[in-house]
Amino acid sequence: MNLLIKSGSEKLEKIIDNFKNYDVKITNEVNEKNIANADCLIILSTLKNCSDPEEFNLKIQDIYNTLSLSVEQGIKKVIMISSLEVFDYNERFTVTERWKTLPKKDFFNLSINLSEIIFKEFGRTFPFQKILLRIGFPIDNEPKNKAKFNCFTKEEDFINTISRILKTDFKNQFEIFHLQSKNENQKYLTNKLDDLENLSSSINDHFYHPRNKKL
Repeated sequence: MNLLIKSGSEKLEKIIDNFKNYDVKITNEVNEKNIANADCLIILSTLKNCSDPEEFNLKIQDIYNTLSLSVEQGIKKVIMISSLEVFDYNERFTVTERWKTLPKKDFFNLSINLSEIIFKEFGRTFPFQKILLRIGFPIDNEPKNKAKFNCFTKEEDFINTISRILKTDFKNQFEIFHLQSKNENQKYLTNKLDDLENLSSSINDHFYHPRNKKL
């Protein structure tokens, strides 16, 4: 399988670049040439830092243009790597994939949230599998803080989850998963990932297909 990775996190790029049994290409810009042979596009750009209105605008435009090109080129599966930081709730709350996002009011978190909204809109309209994977940071083998509720993701868990998603043909065109490594005091639930294989099924095509315009 050929994976095209839209850059955005050096840490995650290095992890994905070491995937076995996959042909991985990492690019700063997705275009018709490098997307032509891709079986799956993985977007990491929601993790790039964003500190002012200009960066915010460019980042969101880039997300939209990348997804539009995916539609035009007939990509069958797109995975967007997002962050569990879009939930600024009290840590005692049991947050799942069904909860409404509540980002912090800074350009970085707002850009992550808006990128997800654009991704969801594409998910409602176009006939390819779109998987939103929110992960807990940092990427490490143990939590970095002493908070009561911990959130971190081991490299091994991230690799295994991406591999499982790549191997699964989903019943629904749009799915959301939360990933953080299991521990005694984990902050977010990941029960849906445990049931991932049961979400597989033949896909009924009930989405709008854009027609080619005649020149």
